[in-house]
Amino acid sequence: MEIFLVWIGRDLQKTYGDEVYELVKKCPADRLTILDQAEVGKLDMPQVTLGKSREVKADVVFTSSNPATVQATLALCHSELLVLGQSLTATNWHGPNY
Repeated sequence: MEIFLVWIGRDLQKTYGDEVYELVKKCPADRLTILDQAEVGKLDMPQVTLGKSREVKADVVFTSSNPATVQATLALCHSELLVLGQSLTATNWHGPNY
């Protein structure tokens, strides 16, 4: 099993702390994309997620954000990836956002 992580957020190290940030950065560079919107500007999370999902031929997309962004991301990925013939399980986090 291969795992690819796309982490999109604002001020990630400040928001999540050094411990979490450094833990995430231990992922292999070819399987990790960190997009800090404080540095790169506001992103279209559904489109970025779809693009990366296509690139790595994702079987599962897990997303945690506000409800509107989660639904938009999962709906876009589910509909677009099914068109490409990829099987996709779309899920989201119902717990707390830190």
